[in-house]
Amino acid sequence: MSPKRKSTQHERKLRQAAKRRSEDEAIIEDTAAVFTCFYEIARDYADQCEMSRENLEADIAYNQVACEIWRDYPGPRAEQLLAALADHLTEKQRHIEAIRELEARFEALTTPPLHEHLDPVELYQDLIRRRIFPRDPESPATPTPTSVRALRR
Repeated sequence: MSPKRKSTQHERKLRQAAKRRSEDEAIIEDTAAVFTCFYEIARDYADQCEMSRENLEADIAYNQVACEIWRDYPGPRAEQLLAALADHLTEKQRHIEAIRELEARFEALTTPPLHEHLDPVELYQDLIRRRIFPRDPESPATPTPTSVRALRR
């Protein structure tokens, strides 16, 4: 039996590129499925808001501890640091309030579940492909419409 021939670097790169394209296509299809369904996109963005809110809550807790640690340290540098930490905390608190409001709006849009879909999904897959994933430098350039309506023409 002859030994198995090793792949060349070029062959490995081609396989990796094909795998990446396949993974990208799966992401494009999943994204289009979510983004073209009224309920799914509202649910997805409500979930994103929830994750952002939870992350902000943790950030705020850490920020408060940092402020507490530096509160009693004397000197102008410590005062500058404490002022910056306090401003950061204020900004995080403002941000969390905005996220809470958006989360509530998206949640309200999920009840009752409305599974209205935009068609054809392939149109939106193409839009996602062009906007989110970089163009292959070897493929011919195609004009990029400014809206989905322009794609339909």
